[in-house]
Amino acid sequence: MKKSFQFVIPILILVVLLSCSKSENFDTVKICIHAPSKKNSEIEISIFNMLNGESNPLAKAKLDSLGEQSLEFFVANSTFATLKIGNEESELYLEPGYELNISINGDDMAYDSGTGSEVNNYLAGILKVQKKIKIKDGVYMSELTPAEFQNRLDTLVESSTQFHQHFIDSIQLSGKIKSLLMKRNRISILLQREALQWNYGAAHDFDIPKELNMLNEIPYDSILLKSGLRDYLEVLHFNMNIKSRTLNRTGTIEEKIKKEDELPYVIRNEIQNGNYSPYIKDFLLAKNLDFWMASMGIGAPIDSLYSEFKNQHSNSLYLSSLESRYMRFFSVSPGQPAPQIKGATIEGDSLSLKQFKNKVIYIDVWASWCGPCVAEIPFAQKLQTTFNGNDSVVFLNISVDQDSSGWRDAMSKHRDWKGTHLINDRSIYKTYNITGIPRYILIDKNGRIANADAPRPSSKEIKNEIAKLLR
Repeated sequence: MKKSFQFVIPILILVVLLSCSKSENFDTVKICIHAPSKKNSEIEISIFNMLNGESNPLAKAKLDSLGEQSLEFFVANSTFATLKIGNEESELYLEPGYELNISINGDDMAYDSGTGSEVNNYLAGILKVQKKIKIKDGVYMSELTPAEFQNRLDTLVESSTQFHQHFIDSIQLSGKIKSLLMKRNRISILLQREALQWNYGAAHDFDIPKELNMLNEIPYDSILLKSGLRDYLEVLHFNMNIKSRTLNRTGTIEEKIKKEDELPYVIRNEIQNGNYSPYIKDFLLAKNLDFWMASMGIGAPIDSLYSEFKNQHSNSLYLSSLESRYMRFFSVSPGQPAPQIKGATIEGDSLSLKQFKNKVIYIDVWASWCGPCVAEIPFAQKLQTTFNGNDSVVFLNISVDQDSSGWRDAMSKHRDWKGTHLINDRSIYKTYNITGIPRYILIDKNGRIANADAPRPSSKEIKNEIAKLLR
């Protein structure tokens, strides 16, 4: 999990003030950073696409040898954003004309009296308050039992409310920003409840009790949609995931596969018949299409929905994002040349797909911290045994662990897990449009995609899919 900065009372940092001269551009944001403990670290300020969650950088730079840097960049509208320095992240709120002087000492962050400092000091403070409650003794509150979670949730609500009232009374903020901060806090709390719902559902075949079910509690708010709030993005995506699982939780595997092809239309119909504003309806229909495109890839259901959306929503704000995503998913649709994948072996040697010419390749994208990935390992071992002695099939296991020590420990623990093992720099996520793991990919002998979202080793179908490609 990314570390976040902590909040301290703002103090005057002369070095920052002297280096951060006033900008003459009213449609830009200027940020000056003084962080001696982070010297030479990479900086990125980004916003998120509320439709698909992709990160869009506003500015990139690097702290100098003294830990200082000044950035100026265009901002069209007020928006929440993420400041990343090295591996640490913090939440920002930006408006055109803001000038922020940031001082960082270890994990403590403070803003001086520059334009926009009040709201950003608020964010830094409430993030610190909420983090202490969300994560206690290394355990996230969404991992607790429902009863334990409720106690922690009560504390989170009370502490957030107290902080908000105390801070808001001490500063001058516009009514618009005060309202947005209140919405931000409600969404932050809602996200914790939704994470509990997801964790419970995942452990109980998505048979979710009424008291935990939140599908009808999600606010569809145009202000939040325009705000770029990351927590709201996650709430909306969680909701789509949970809805799709609960709608398809009964029946045999074959029945579920058949029903999955119908679900994009089922949810599309619910949205079209729902009592939403045109702005929200446009977003939800685009979100439904984007979600299933990421889940199913390009095929008959998606092609049909995509054509329908283009015809009926030719002026949609989201059409260009959908067109871009469609072309990216098309690039890994069946029959397309498989994009190259590179990685390093446990010995440190570099390998790529080019070294497995004229072979069927079954790729397992996994990580040592991913429970469902690890649960598939015994089935992967059994699958490999089925094809023992057949040199025409390669089992390529690609770890996306950021910490290689976790990968090495897993390799030591699962010594009987054969095949070719590589660790990847996570570029495979973008190359193959991967939004979650485990993920399995099948490539044919001609180096073309056979299935970019292939069945898991535990499925009944995967043996036959590999066998067909070997004929």
